[in-house]
Amino acid sequence: MKAKLDQLIDDCPWLILAFIPLLFTTGILFLKSPMVWPDEAIYADTVKTYLAEGRLATGIFGGAITGLEKSAVWYPPLYFHILAYWIRAFGSSIEAIRALSLIFSFLALITVFYLATCLFRNRLAGFLAASLVSLDIFFAQAARVGRMDMLSFLLISTGLLLFVNYIRSNKPVLLIAAGGTAALSVLNHPLGFILPVVISACLLLEKKSFKARVLDLAIINSPVMLAFSLWMVSLGENFPLFLAQYGLQFARKALVTPFIVILFQQAWHWQLLLLSYLLITVALAVRLVRENRFQTRFIMIGLLVSSAALNWGREMWYFLYFQPFIALAATSIFASQAQDKSSHRQRTVAILIMLFIAIHIRQTLMLINIDGSNAHDYHDFGQRIGRALPHRASVFIASIPDPYFDLQFRPGLKLYEFPTVPVETNSYRRLLDKSDYIIYNYYSDPRLDAYIRQNTAEEKMVSQPGGYEAKVIKLVPRDKRKWAGK
Repeated sequence: MKAKLDQLIDDCPWLILAFIPLLFTTGILFLKSPMVWPDEAIYADTVKTYLAEGRLATGIFGGAITGLEKSAVWYPPLYFHILAYWIRAFGSSIEAIRALSLIFSFLALITVFYLATCLFRNRLAGFLAASLVSLDIFFAQAARVGRMDMLSFLLISTGLLLFVNYIRSNKPVLLIAAGGTAALSVLNHPLGFILPVVISACLLLEKKSFKARVLDLAIINSPVMLAFSLWMVSLGENFPLFLAQYGLQFARKALVTPFIVILFQQAWHWQLLLLSYLLITVALAVRLVRENRFQTRFIMIGLLVSSAALNWGREMWYFLYFQPFIALAATSIFASQAQDKSSHRQRTVAILIMLFIAIHIRQTLMLINIDGSNAHDYHDFGQRIGRALPHRASVFIASIPDPYFDLQFRPGLKLYEFPTVPVETNSYRRLLDKSDYIIYNYYSDPRLDAYIRQNTAEEKMVSQPGGYEAKVIKLVPRDKRKWAGK
């Protein structure tokens, strides 16, 4: 016990240094990048219904999305239950909700540190991997948004750490713990399946007897199948809603351009970042061909599985799931070449790693330059919006940043959000017909644009000097509207 405590004390300076990039960017960009996102309002509203009525549900879409007012089953439930305890203790402010993700992110950095340390048997490797993750713009943004992705990252990295320790020590209790973590991961987000898939693929390639591999696979996957089955059974009569709501999620993804394509088309610095990912992956693949070692197989499988998940997810949030594996890959290349007797190779790899770090620093500084201005003040923006609204009204929010978290404390306001999945036109119009005001600055939908053009009574631009802005649109009385849903 004393030896482990001494080791933890020795590790603290390395962990604190690895935390610095995330602490620095969070201090500047906590409520600014990402801007307060509609997902955060939707999840918070769902949890508030759970706390008030004992069921995960939300009326924030006004009945436009199938069954959400009865039961929100379009995501696994773990994050919502954790968030419920958190909101009960600390309230539903945007700061409180984002703080939960931030806590998960620091715990995740600790697991990455120990994962790399165990994998490479080197504390410096642990520090490098954790620092690369802390520097990563996608990780930092996920740490500052109230979604379940950072909890997923924490569960995946924890499960991987347990698995690698099992491989190193051959203690079955660690594999059992990894299986339990995989079950929680699946109950948190669909991409939580990354963890059992990566571990299962690694186990299949282990040099063990067929019987031993089957037993290991059963230990990992039995808790996952049990947890998923129990969740399905718990849905009961809501199972058709589950199918319908998940169908809408898939329908949305089918319409979205993959985020990696959007990044590649934006600017040269994003292309450079993606190119660095490709070069690291290729370099690792070459090493795998030359020496089929566990650590190289493990990282390559993680890269392949997380890349497939990234392509399936398509959205910007899912780049997060790629980050632990690309950081481990870069660390692996650095660690292997550091042991090479050729000083020329050592210098070359050191320069390449420094360039990789420089790319991340450049992306972060660019983000700070764009979004870090004091002119971008979320609460000032929300208060300005609030002053443009009457004490009692139904308000449809189609704005990013989303002023929900300031407006939620106005008891006379009924708040609706724009649908985040495809909905039928009549359902969309019925939602708009319930609204007296529309807050509009970002979301563009031809149906919404047409509705605004034909039903605007008054329009007021609310703006911060050099900061956020949105239109507050008062609609004509409901009995005089055109295109009203029937």
